[in-house]
Amino acid sequence: MLRNSTYMGDYICNKTESVKENGKSVQRPRDESEWVRIPCEPIVDKNLFQKAQNLLDKSPVLYRRGETHIFTGLVKCAECGRSFNYYLSHKKT
Repeated sequence: MLRNSTYMGDYICNKTESVKENGKSVQRPRDESEWVRIPCEPIVDKNLFQKAQNLLDKSPVLYRRGETHIFTGLVKCAECGRSFNYYLSHKKT
């Protein structure tokens, strides 16, 4: 949600394509020339959105395993100070 440019008035369709890779469906980014931009009513000022992107880029994430979680790197253990980490096991739990 925090990375979605729709909130600043720039809805983008056709950003990715689904392709088969090793029998699995994988999302791949398309070339920007293939994107379809649809103007919409912004809810967030572009400057505020950019500030949020800068903060997200600087976020202290210690461990990511393909998946991300909104609290990764932000929630700390009160006892040892280590960061919360999120991952899916091979059993998808």
